[in-house]
Amino acid sequence: MATLELIVFLTALLACASVLLKRARWLGGSAWASMIMVVMAGVIGSVILLPDDEDSVAILSGQQKRQLIANASTPLKQLVPRQQRDSGYQTSDRCKSCHPKEHASWHQSYHRSMTQLVESDNVLGDFDNRTLKQGRFEYHLRREGDRLLVTMPDPDVLLVTEGGELVLGDTNIAGDIPMVERPVVMMTGSHSFQGYWVPSTQGLTLIQLPWIYNIQDKQWMPSQDAFIRPPDGPKRIAVWNENCIQCHALGGNPNEIGRSGLLMTSVSEMGISCEACHGVADQHIAFYQNPLNRYMQHLVGGEPAHILNPVEVSPKVSTQVCGQCHSSFFPRPEVDYMHGGNSFRPGDDLEKTHHIIHYGDPEARAASREIADGGYWKDGTIRVGGREYNALVMSPCYKNATDPARQMTCLSCHQMHSQTTSARELDAWRDDQLADGMRGDAACLQCHEKYKQNAALEAHTFHPANSSGSRCYNCHMPFTSYALLKGIRGHRVTIPSVDVSSQYQKPNACNQCHLDQTLAWTAEHLQKRYQIQSEPLGEEHHETAASILWLTRGDAALRAITAWTYGWDTARDVSGDKWMPPLLAHTLDDPYSAVRYIAHKSLQKSIPFREITYDYVSFPAERQKVRDQVMQSWMNEHNRLDPGRAGRCLVLPGGQIDLPRLQLFLDERDDTEQTWLPE
Repeated sequence: MATLELIVFLTALLACASVLLKRARWLGGSAWASMIMVVMAGVIGSVILLPDDEDSVAILSGQQKRQLIANASTPLKQLVPRQQRDSGYQTSDRCKSCHPKEHASWHQSYHRSMTQLVESDNVLGDFDNRTLKQGRFEYHLRREGDRLLVTMPDPDVLLVTEGGELVLGDTNIAGDIPMVERPVVMMTGSHSFQGYWVPSTQGLTLIQLPWIYNIQDKQWMPSQDAFIRPPDGPKRIAVWNENCIQCHALGGNPNEIGRSGLLMTSVSEMGISCEACHGVADQHIAFYQNPLNRYMQHLVGGEPAHILNPVEVSPKVSTQVCGQCHSSFFPRPEVDYMHGGNSFRPGDDLEKTHHIIHYGDPEARAASREIADGGYWKDGTIRVGGREYNALVMSPCYKNATDPARQMTCLSCHQMHSQTTSARELDAWRDDQLADGMRGDAACLQCHEKYKQNAALEAHTFHPANSSGSRCYNCHMPFTSYALLKGIRGHRVTIPSVDVSSQYQKPNACNQCHLDQTLAWTAEHLQKRYQIQSEPLGEEHHETAASILWLTRGDAALRAITAWTYGWDTARDVSGDKWMPPLLAHTLDDPYSAVRYIAHKSLQKSIPFREITYDYVSFPAERQKVRDQVMQSWMNEHNRLDPGRAGRCLVLPGGQIDLPRLQLFLDERDDTEQTWLPE
């Protein structure tokens, strides 16, 4: 109950008490008066002392908040950031009555389910008396009716105070940490992973349970191991209120009290809802509540009033709507994000509120070299999934288009509302939200019409028209980004370049498909077929398949992406797969847990190793034992390779793996620390 409402309520309560006291006197009973006063005092006391809204909860002391968290009858909404309509936001419920089809389509999307309060039917993780161990800590998960409870090391101990401000600590903290029981109050994700959040005793802060549920594998995994992070780096905890709400909720405002670090966070709506793309709807709804306005709008046509439709605006404006989240950025210094939240609204110029980070950005470097450099290839291309805006705006299809109708945007390929009614097609759309008919070359052929003819396409690609080698995106949007424990298509449209691969260790499309071929082979074909000249290459690029050099000598991100391509069915069909197990076996012992996980998934694509037992977060000795088992099995049964492929794939004429050469490459591994965690 808000302060004003509380005052009104108490005033009314006291008025009632006065009336009742007068009646008690008429009844002649002083006992009546005493009883009424006691009851009134109790009621008033309960209103004052027992908070029933988020405003009250946010300002409780740590001990009071701890008691509230422990109370099984406390509604979950009191333990999460406040949901309130402000800044003109009306929420998706107000859109449904007039736009039922669009609302239903959005409701099926992963945008909608990105952030949700815990309910009985949306929890995918196994909370049935599970115990999870991470280092010296244990987490006991259980259900109690509709509540999810976790007995865990006190997460508030990990919120460290520095200079009067709350900052993230890490789980490597020394000393004993008391165990507490916390309810799970909120979830993020429903596509690949589902993460869970528990309340803090500090304001309305939410802290992540350091485990996520892998939906595909139906298993728990340490959240830090789902991302690329240094093997010996600190295991940081995550606070939802500070960064996540920029994109994972509508109208998120950390609402920090002064510079205390205490957050009284509010959101307009959980998840990514209608107004995130269409703009605040207060004026729009008020306008169309007038029947005359609706009639006139229907009569004259045109765009809906006071709202933005990304399909109907300029390419720049449309793309920036997606870019508000799908970019690498930090709020501009003049934007007081911690006290006012994200001030961007669809239709605004994104650059005025978001500092879009590009490779080597001096401002970003001043804050964190990791952010400015680590997530980019050295040719400037973003290599972190979910940041497609950074890539798109560097593409010639976006930068160099002279006709706005032909300028590439996000909506050239994707659509936010599916038109399909097929359950199978709907599942496919939910995965990537590609527009109808855009799973082939249709998006590219909107502009490059001449390649609609098979003869012209084959003359251009030198591959059969119906083959993977003739798919536009396989050559011009290869898997050069990383996210969600897999390779992701890069959204900077490029042409294959041997020079970029050799100078910057960036994969090219040719060698991602032809995993068994060298860079020199690619250079020869690009020169012969497209007259693309390359700089002279070193000896190893003539003798060893490019993918092997990437997998063994590359940095953690390159190794992860390459390990994933070893499991890509298209590449396995083109390159053969009998030579892959020894290389993947040695990757099972990679220093980075995410790389090991991916390598294991790719190894399982080989039938003899489909059921192999392997724990990617086990101790090194256990991982090495599995590595040796795979090697021995392969040496005994799966070493017959065609002579032409064997040498460049590190297989000797007798069928043995060239271990000295493999070890030489592994010793040259790029050990530059990589940290790719959610921002």
